[in-house]
Amino acid sequence: MTELPSPIGDAAQATSDPALPTNVWWIVWLTGAVVVTGMAYSLWWLPVVGHGPDFWTYPSDIFGTIRASRWIESGGFSYLYSLHSGIVTLPGFAILLTPFVKLSELLNLTTSIPPAFAVPRPSQWLLIGPVTMATSAVALAGLDALARTLGASLLRRRIILLAEAAAVWPAIVVWGHPEDVLALGLAALALSRAIEGRTVSAAWLLGGALAMQLYVVLLLPVFIGLLGIRRGGSLLGRAAVLPGAILLALLIPNAHATLHVLLDQPTFPKIDHPTPWVLVAPHIGNGEVAGGPGRLVGLAGAAALGFVAARHREDRLTIVWLAAAALALRCLTEAVMTPYYVAPAIALVLVVVTSRSWSRWGVVIASASALTVLTYYRPGIWWYWLEMAAAFGLMLAVAWRRPSRVVEPSLVLALGAPGVEPLVVTGTPARAQGHWRSPQQGPPTPATSNGRR
Repeated sequence: MTELPSPIGDAAQATSDPALPTNVWWIVWLTGAVVVTGMAYSLWWLPVVGHGPDFWTYPSDIFGTIRASRWIESGGFSYLYSLHSGIVTLPGFAILLTPFVKLSELLNLTTSIPPAFAVPRPSQWLLIGPVTMATSAVALAGLDALARTLGASLLRRRIILLAEAAAVWPAIVVWGHPEDVLALGLAALALSRAIEGRTVSAAWLLGGALAMQLYVVLLLPVFIGLLGIRRGGSLLGRAAVLPGAILLALLIPNAHATLHVLLDQPTFPKIDHPTPWVLVAPHIGNGEVAGGPGRLVGLAGAAALGFVAARHREDRLTIVWLAAAALALRCLTEAVMTPYYVAPAIALVLVVVTSRSWSRWGVVIASASALTVLTYYRPGIWWYWLEMAAAFGLMLAVAWRRPSRVVEPSLVLALGAPGVEPLVVTGTPARAQGHWRSPQQGPPTPATSNGRR
């Protein structure tokens, strides 16, 4: 008898069904729909629907990222945080956007510097807009891969991808934050790979997600709980390479501004939506409060979810549910909220509910829609937080399924040694029983439900 502490091994076979088809063309069509509807909204909403002046409705935040990209192209990467461009995370997306910004300069396209020098119709948006909206393909592909890992059928995945596209649309089109959407897609794909035991590719994908947006830090305890300390530490080591290199390039020459932005996380309660956490958030002047210290509470809650993940690491649906709960904690512990913050948590809850009943689908999609709308209104800080907490609580409760305590019979761990058959696991993870047999010994003796032979 051999005790198996974790169902995720170095040579674990992929647990997603290889017979399940991919959704490549469906994702391509949905991405095209996001780009077309997003540009149509941007160019024609105000003059045609709003009957206003012939101005374009573009997100001002993306032009802060464009300024950062222009600074990178000019050789000033190390001093990005001294520009007051509005970037309060690692500038991974600004790096990716730099070639397109350079191309727009070569084409002599006009830019905009809102709010001081806002241009009504900046031609640069005609290039940058579609590029940023096309990043939705990464999110859709990652979320579809995660749903496929959970065993969802093609029809269900296609239907839920419609809701996923609607969830990420405002983050890019209205708010101009494609880095959040890219981080979501890369993190979802990394979680899918980690569940399947493909930890090397999962690590590099997770590192890419961290370079895009630091909210992915809240998912790290779930990854460690899923893989265990040893393999989780190896994954974190690889995942830290890319964001660590970017951080050092910023920190060494410009430590003061870098630490201020990344640790204090300045935010504006008079512009965005304050929550009760703003009452205890440190004030750092100029109408700003520090969001960073409050986010430590969310990180502590995510660590607790990591312990739960360690207890139920054999249950894939529970692991994804815990990841969704971790991202919901981000919203519930923010001192100042912006509506697009809810999109990543909503997207993961939609993945969890993909394999549930149609009635649960309806409740989750209705709750997600209500939450998305409510985040745009400004009631009192307590009502705002309570509405958000109630919506997240309802979605997570409806998507919840009692964790399975039996390792799936299809989970077979390959030994990787010549002449040895795989170990078929039965029982709970704490009492998993298997039997190593060479080909000369014949087939293994079937195990009973209590592990006895």
